[in-house]
Amino acid sequence: MYVILSVLALISVVPMYFYSEHVEAINRERLITNERLLQNTVTRSLADDISQHQESLRMMLANLSSALQVASGGDITAEHVEAPELRALLEHFVSSSADLAYATLVNSESKGISAGRIAPDAFLQRDLVRAYDAAREGRAYSGQALVVGSGKSARTVMLVSTPVMYGGRFLGMIGAVEDLQFLIRRLQEVNRGGLTPYVVDSEGRLVAGATPDYATGQDLTNSEIVRNFLEQGGRSQLVAATREFSVTQGKKSTKMLGTYSPVGNLDWAVIVQKPRDEAYRGVYEMQRSARLLAMLAILLSVGISIFAARRITNPDAPDDRYCITLQRAGAPLTFYPVLFAKEEVFDPALPGTYLERLQFKLLAVMGAGTNWTPGRAGDGLVMLDAANVPEYFTAIGLNTRYIIHPEEILADNFILLVRGERNVRTPKILEELKRTLADPR
Repeated sequence: MYVILSVLALISVVPMYFYSEHVEAINRERLITNERLLQNTVTRSLADDISQHQESLRMMLANLSSALQVASGGDITAEHVEAPELRALLEHFVSSSADLAYATLVNSESKGISAGRIAPDAFLQRDLVRAYDAAREGRAYSGQALVVGSGKSARTVMLVSTPVMYGGRFLGMIGAVEDLQFLIRRLQEVNRGGLTPYVVDSEGRLVAGATPDYATGQDLTNSEIVRNFLEQGGRSQLVAATREFSVTQGKKSTKMLGTYSPVGNLDWAVIVQKPRDEAYRGVYEMQRSARLLAMLAILLSVGISIFAARRITNPDAPDDRYCITLQRAGAPLTFYPVLFAKEEVFDPALPGTYLERLQFKLLAVMGAGTNWTPGRAGDGLVMLDAANVPEYFTAIGLNTRYIIHPEEILADNFILLVRGERNVRTPKILEELKRTLADPR
């Protein structure tokens, strides 16, 4: 009898154990992939914001240059540069944006006017000289990040300038000092989400950070991920670079997971990082929980019924009747999330796990009711990398890393709602889910 019982226990427990190990490996890779995708999304979004902010400022400077030429009749030499109407234009330019701390107009005779809420110190004065030299050569200029003031009045700023030209003739220079507080606020928001973000320039110096541990101008070339960015020369990438590296403080070395995204029009990089143990905490917790549950399942199987067969199924996505509409560039666009293989023909000889050989995209679709067709551009389908669509994460929230299917997104948020979790990244999702469950109409 005991021999038969042992054989029955063996043929029921061993397959269950190996199956649980297989499921654990798949989920582990999925969690790791989602953590990396999250870092990619955050850095790409920050880099895009900085780039767009810079382009907007350049456009404002171009408009101001045109307005100054019209108001002055193309003559800003000698005392003409001090005309009241030019000073009024400069003061209105500075007051039009909370991100502008100072502006100056200098003519070809090195005479000019200025407006703003800060006074240039010696470092900023030297930067203005370099900007003026660049303007004489017909070049726009972006200076390095500087700190002006002290104590609570300290501000991280950057000089941006453009030459004033008419008919190929150099008339002068417009310089604007941009307050980078908008960037620091965004970095602080990311920091509250558990990541450590900062921005470095093309020489590995710190532009801005989220905490006092990072000082503007600090040399960070001893950081491995910063060196990786510098070695790439700031070349733009479709997907941000994510890698593991080590940070050494004194005699202590900490394994980190970090990602950087270049800011193309400034030769900067946005970097976020997190200790690897913390980044993969969900993976380790899943492993411990999975092994504990596997042992309990085995004991339960042996103790209750040797003859009971347990089958694990995952009946997700029985159909494809779902899509999401996002506002992109001011227009509503509808997408269908798809997960598919990177290669058209499966080759078992290629390296990599199952999940590493998949890719997640957003397929543009058009139609209404039950009639939908995929969007096309030329001979191909219109598919976007989810990492480059911040509106997707705005819509689904950041409460879960399982983002490839609406059922999974809702399921994870439902669990958080039932547990009464309060420390979530997007509480609005749980509030809307609660209202829907309370009144499904």
